[in-house]
Amino acid sequence: MRNDDLLTVSYEILGDLDKTVQPSAAAADQEPVPFWHTTQLKCFVALEDAPHYWEFQLQPDYNWVECFSPQPTSAWDFQISHNHDWSILRYDNYRLNPQRETNIHTVSYSLLSSPQALHTLLKIDLSKLSLTNRPLKIGLAAIAKLADKHTTYWALAYPQSGPDFHHPESFALPI
Repeated sequence: MRNDDLLTVSYEILGDLDKTVQPSAAAADQEPVPFWHTTQLKCFVALEDAPHYWEFQLQPDYNWVECFSPQPTSAWDFQISHNHDWSILRYDNYRLNPQRETNIHTVSYSLLSSPQALHTLLKIDLSKLSLTNRPLKIGLAAIAKLADKHTTYWALAYPQSGPDFHHPESFALPI
């Protein structure tokens, strides 16, 4: 949903979340698990008339089921930091020159989780990206890495060639 400069995106994942591969906190001397090895949520924001776009990716470096199940609800403004809870990248064109977005320093989102459901609400201040009153299109995606080694890909749309969340055809929702 878009309301002036605020884009609100909601995700809901239902099922046995214990069957998904989720990151766990790494010891200080260990490398974090690469994001493509775990379950994650993505939101892509693109201008209708330009090739560059932004990728917002939720991939906490901990198990969200264990962290949030005991609490009825949790909400924060997260700083974009080395733990990569949220990463925001700007691309010049299709998968070209990814750079960490420096105009947004805080991402506001809420997360509610149980062993059977994950609900998250992301709020993006479009003015920080100079996207005020500009026609946009978005792509929403989720990757569920299952404990049995299978991976499922979910998106509003992707090209006929298969799941490619960065492809312009995946940015299917005009806002």
